[in-house]
Amino acid sequence: MITCREAIEDHVANIQAAEEARARAAGTKPMAVHPFGDPASELPLVDAVAVLTRVIWDSIGEVVVAARAGMSMIQGIAKVAAAKNKPLTWTTPTGFIVEQVIYRDEAYRVRTQLFGGMALQLREPTGRLDVRRMKSSAAPNYVHSMDASHLIKSVNGFYGAGIGSIAVIHDSFGTHAGNTETLRAVLCREFVELYMENRLEEFKEEVEEALLEEIDLEVPMVGTLDLLEIIESNYCFA
Repeated sequence: MITCREAIEDHVANIQAAEEARARAAGTKPMAVHPFGDPASELPLVDAVAVLTRVIWDSIGEVVVAARAGMSMIQGIAKVAAAKNKPLTWTTPTGFIVEQVIYRDEAYRVRTQLFGGMALQLREPTGRLDVRRMKSSAAPNYVHSMDASHLIKSVNGFYGAGIGSIAVIHDSFGTHAGNTETLRAVLCREFVELYMENRLEEFKEEVEEALLEEIDLEVPMVGTLDLLEIIESNYCFA
């Protein structure tokens, strides 16, 4: 999963690449798309990216409040499990069992006689879970597992509705033009049915059962959105 910082870095690189492509096509010299330079310059790009990353990340927290609260809860649960050296395990709505296990790596050097003498650094996992990486990976993996559940349920729904030609890429769906209205209706219906249950509460309870203890973290409050309105939404799936 791309981070906020990586998204900004990619954006800067893309707009500069677009300007260079435009200049080549016009036979002119490309212009600088921003005033920032390398780390030795007066305005280092790396500093600008760091500042903008913080601004955007804080803004996301202000606009998408519930998502940040849910992410924080999932990360906290992963931290508790990893601290006990236990895998983070949950069952998706389709019955698929997810197990997240990320071990710490241990580096060691191997000296060989290759090419007159060479030292290689190798890494291998230890028997201890990496708490930091377990925590940072938990929310993206959980969201991916829910997206995958929606995809599976939707594909089954398409087939049940008579749609046999289906193209799927993660959370993008396609079919023949004549079936798009039916496809969209099935997508919205399956999405609503998927989240009528409090999935975060189920996740927390399942991990607590696996660890044989209660986790002192609050499940985010359910908001005021009427999920049934999604069925009538024009832009749930465009």
